[in-house]
Amino acid sequence: MNKILCLMPICTNPSNEMSNVGQERIQQYVNGFAKFFENINTLNDHNVDILVFDNSIAENEKLPQEILNTFPSNVHALTSNQNKYGKYNKGAGLIETWIYLQNRISQYDYLIHFEPRQLLLNFNFINHFLNNNSNLFTMGNSNVKHFNTGLFTINCDSLIKYINQVDLNLMVFKQTSIEYDIYYYFVKNEIPFFLKDKMELIWHDIFTNTNFLI
Repeated sequence: MNKILCLMPICTNPSNEMSNVGQERIQQYVNGFAKFFENINTLNDHNVDILVFDNSIAENEKLPQEILNTFPSNVHALTSNQNKYGKYNKGAGLIETWIYLQNRISQYDYLIHFEPRQLLLNFNFINHFLNNNSNLFTMGNSNVKHFNTGLFTINCDSLIKYINQVDLNLMVFKQTSIEYDIYYYFVKNEIPFFLKDKMELIWHDIFTNTNFLI
């Protein structure tokens, strides 16, 4: 049986000027976690370990209590303010998180990546993965092919190889989007992956104050 880690990265105190902040942001996390953990029994049935990581709180400091109140007892939370790149490029900030956690990630076969400010409508995507472990993505809706990165699953060896070849300074300089970068990494290296039509979640666009079903 494959060892699986469900990683949910959060940033409760973002330094990116384009991000929302304060109680509005905290409430989005509360709603997202509460909805996600309605399916905790499914994850437990598959022996999935769950890690929440906040890259905007100093190590060993607590997450906001409202967020902690949504966690089942077997959820592990870590904090660190290792967030040099996120304020310049959100994708680079995410890769920085993966790099920080790579020793832990390397202990697993597969990673479920979910960003919990989104509201997951159902567990179809994750159930599909749990029944058939694979690199599983959805595609964005632009003319240029790219993966969506709000929810996906990936082989941990492939993820670690990807993050170890990324130049984060160059990514920031070129304003490279992680959605395009990781897609072309998979294509270039002929790494097999599977696609689903939708993640089946609600994503809130702070720029237009609009919710999107994707």
